[in-house]
Amino acid sequence: MESVEHARAEFLRLGAGTEVLAPDEPRSKIARTVAELPKRYGNSRAPRGN
Repeated sequence: MESVEHARAEFLRLGAGTEVLAPDEPRSKIARTVAELPKRYGNSRAPRGN
């Protein structure tokens, strides 16, 4: 990959079925991004309205 940020974006695009095992830097950046998602989009257990 061109950079850690590029790798992060590409792996996140692949969805929840993907796991980055190594190296540590992209793995930890993805983990931080994923940890922020519930804060941005709310609790996934909340009922969804249409």
